[in-house]
Amino acid sequence: MKPFVTIMLALLCSSAFAKPPAIGEKLPAGAELFTIAGHRAPVITDTGATLEAFRIKRDGAHYIVGVDQSYTIGYITLDGDRTSKTPEGIALGSALSVVTTATKHAPIKVSGWAYYFPLPSGWNAAFIGSPQDPTPAGLPRNAKADFLFKSRTAKR
Repeated sequence: MKPFVTIMLALLCSSAFAKPPAIGEKLPAGAELFTIAGHRAPVITDTGATLEAFRIKRDGAHYIVGVDQSYTIGYITLDGDRTSKTPEGIALGSALSVVTTATKHAPIKVSGWAYYFPLPSGWNAAFIGSPQDPTPAGLPRNAKADFLFKSRTAKR
């Protein structure tokens, strides 16, 4: 009986502490094709590349991942989940002031996409800037993180 209980506890703990998808990982079985209104919708990465997109759920968190032709993950973002946080405590909707406190990096501008702040954990907090003022200083002080992402190509 004791070995059975030990095995069951190990299985429960391994699923309860599942890790988020990782850059370089193969697309896991059970991933669902990401669609909008019934049509395939790729992700657009920080370099402007488009990758085929899939939804993944792990440990209660929902992710959208972008994969290359070999189905290797090269881009990860949270799928509208405001409860999941990076190890630094940053979530979707976190204030600009909270993000700048969590990182020592200046924002990185990607024209036509967003400004992002690299976080120590490897996540990036992104803010969509104003077309009228495309500079980091143009982000309003009350700006909130529009999305969080990891990317094979993000500058650190």
